[in-house]
Amino acid sequence: MSALTPKQQLDELLPYNLVATRKWLASNGMTRHAIDNALKSNRLRPLAVGVYTRMESPLSWQSIICSLQLMADHTIYVGGLSALNQQGFSQYLSGTSSVSTCLLYTSDAADE
Repeated sequence: MSALTPKQQLDELLPYNLVATRKWLASNGMTRHAIDNALKSNRLRPLAVGVYTRMESPLSWQSIICSLQLMADHTIYVGGLSALNQQGFSQYLSGTSSVSTCLLYTSDAADE
């Protein structure tokens, strides 16, 4: 089996609509040179310092949470009003026309 090209490796590591950090990409085998080349060739779009998405990817809060789960390697749960809204119970939420804060939970203890 032949090794993946940097473009194939990027496509495999960073599916459509997800974000990743430079540190996570590097820890999963992408070289600094390959990441920089992807930025220069517009295959990666910087969102913030060290945070990237694929150029053609539209982002949503759901895709950001999916990305967090992928990089954290454990389950992250949506809670609060966002969870109720996603389950179709927004009609029972009094006085809230849109949810602007998303509460996230995990059952794993944070490493310190």
